[in-house]
Amino acid sequence: MSCVQNVTQFVLFILLLAGFSSSFYLKISCTKPDVVWSGDSVTVRCDITHHVDTLKVRFNNTNFTFARETNSSGAMSVGFTDHEVALTINNVSLCNEGEYRLFLSGKDGFQDHTFYLTVGNATIYEKESELICTVYSSQPVKIVWSAANVSNHPNSTMILPLKRGYMMTSTIKLSDVEKNNTVCCSANNDINFKEKCLNISKDVLVMLSTSEKMKGDYNKVAIVTPIVIGVLVVVGLLLVYTYLLMRRKKNRTRERGFSESSLTGRMETEEFMDDPSNIDLSQEDP
Repeated sequence: MSCVQNVTQFVLFILLLAGFSSSFYLKISCTKPDVVWSGDSVTVRCDITHHVDTLKVRFNNTNFTFARETNSSGAMSVGFTDHEVALTINNVSLCNEGEYRLFLSGKDGFQDHTFYLTVGNATIYEKESELICTVYSSQPVKIVWSAANVSNHPNSTMILPLKRGYMMTSTIKLSDVEKNNTVCCSANNDINFKEKCLNISKDVLVMLSTSEKMKGDYNKVAIVTPIVIGVLVVVGLLLVYTYLLMRRKKNRTRERGFSESSLTGRMETEEFMDDPSNIDLSQEDP
């Protein structure tokens, strides 16, 4: 009988110890589904089963402390409820990428959780009847397109190593996207990325079609223009040469006329002096 009592007491002791120990740990969940993007902000929601008074965030060897009275610091803000703690990071950029460690504490105990935030700034634009998506990230990722008829579109991701991180580029043809449809691109590496979307309307397709036509006309003009410019240059040089030639000829004619008039005047003066009748004898001394 005493043996049964000892076993019973031991089991009760273990159960009490387990309950006592569990009361010092807050049960939280900060998994991927709890990371939510909204524009340029990201929110990490942690479900809790105990009252939380303080949240400390450690990022890049820097500690940020938040309480119910002080719930914001720089780009970070924290919202406290009885069942949830939500950490929001505003104006997210590549400098916010990295490991975040959360320390939650209250009168009933404490708990910590670590998550890694990967930022992918996706950009999508149109160029020469193509849609180009570009993603910058600290890790190589694959770009995925999503639309009504391009979700399974075969595409490849070009990865370009940069000094700090990587640049990924993927391209699909605009003709593969239905009119009046929205196409989005995002990175696929099991980590939440900001998704970039573009509304492809009929006007955009017409504009791009017109752009292609203008490009063809421009190519024709690009071939004809050098020929026209060359002809104009040759004609201009001929006109300048003709003008200089006529001006030089005119100057020579003027110089020749001046020389002939000077010679004629000198000859008339000599003939006048040689004629004795032209000498005034009245001025001679008596």
